[in-house]
Amino acid sequence: MIEILIAVAIMTIISAVGLTSFNFTMVKSRDSQRKSDLSLLAKTLHQFANDFGDYPADDGSGGILGCDPNNDGVFTKCNPGDKFEVYTNGGQQVYLVKVPDDPNGSYNYYYRKNMDGFSLFSVLENTDDANYNADAGPGILCGTSANCNYELTEAGNK
Repeated sequence: MIEILIAVAIMTIISAVGLTSFNFTMVKSRDSQRKSDLSLLAKTLHQFANDFGDYPADDGSGGILGCDPNNDGVFTKCNPGDKFEVYTNGGQQVYLVKVPDDPNGSYNYYYRKNMDGFSLFSVLENTDDANYNADAGPGILCGTSANCNYELTEAGNK
């Protein structure tokens, strides 16, 4: 009986360690996806600026006003999951087939146009990440109550 209890205790400990390791791996994976998504958005914004001479405006709440799916010359918010597209010189220009969304449904990406470029913000869940910056985008929320702690600017990470 004692042998069975010892075996169960050992399996419980091994399971707890494995679950903790798995959760940490998932956090790192989501953070990696966020960095990749913001890098892709930055490249897209550079392409937009090459075509239009400036980066798209922001909507004041983190949205990119760079989509013109109706071909009416009015730039609207590029929503996650939508196509980042405009019509220029009589033709359709698709910058992204799908605007990325945060891998965790309770967070979102935030865009801000600056005088000299732009900043993209996100939440990193791993506070030990080298790019984690609690001071990134003070007062900017990347979710209902999550302060942004990662910033990618036109010039790179901050």
